[in-house]
Amino acid sequence: MTKNTDWWPSTRTGQLEMAKKWVEVLAEHGNSWNILKDIMRNFEDLVQAAENALHDVQNENANTTVAKTKCGEVFDQMTAAARDIKRWFFHSPPLKDYELVMLGLKPRDRKATPSGTPTAQAIAETFLKGVAQMGVNVVYRTGSHDDPANKVFRVYYVVRTQGEKAPQSPGEFTHSFPAKRRESTIQFDFTDSGKVCYLIVQIENGKKKGPWGPISSALIP
Repeated sequence: MTKNTDWWPSTRTGQLEMAKKWVEVLAEHGNSWNILKDIMRNFEDLVQAAENALHDVQNENANTTVAKTKCGEVFDQMTAAARDIKRWFFHSPPLKDYELVMLGLKPRDRKATPSGTPTAQAIAETFLKGVAQMGVNVVYRTGSHDDPANKVFRVYYVVRTQGEKAPQSPGEFTHSFPAKRRESTIQFDFTDSGKVCYLIVQIENGKKKGPWGPISSALIP
């Protein structure tokens, strides 16, 4: 049996209760919402069939494998019809909040989701890709992985010759690229082969920046 926990009840009794409420509301408002009469009539027939099928399943004398199978099929058809009505007639033009409440649906959430400041730290781990190529994976070091504010990274890097002083602050990193928690590749000039690449990661959420992670380094192949 198809379920949609966002708006469609998870139990058959709950589905039937909502569907019967829809039949009542559509009988009064369906025409003004431009729902075709054939669609409303078909939905009403499916609701009645679902109610009858559920009654048979709940009746000990009629509770057979055939009755259970029929009940499941009818409820699937009713669910599909309800989803189609919601998709095609409740969204364009959108119903008003009080109309959604009449149907047992939640009004739209018009409050903007707050965007937090990143709090996690991450480090760039490197691996061999090819000549003058370096693979990069971003790995969390601290903070909550589940916080949506901690999902987008920017990897900064700079190339130095061996023996040259390593960078001491983020301002010394001259190149950067955005990354998510998946493999990225840095393509260097062939003349950079044998030099050292230093990397540092900062998590971003729009204009909000998180703390800098530790500096890592690797020899450019």
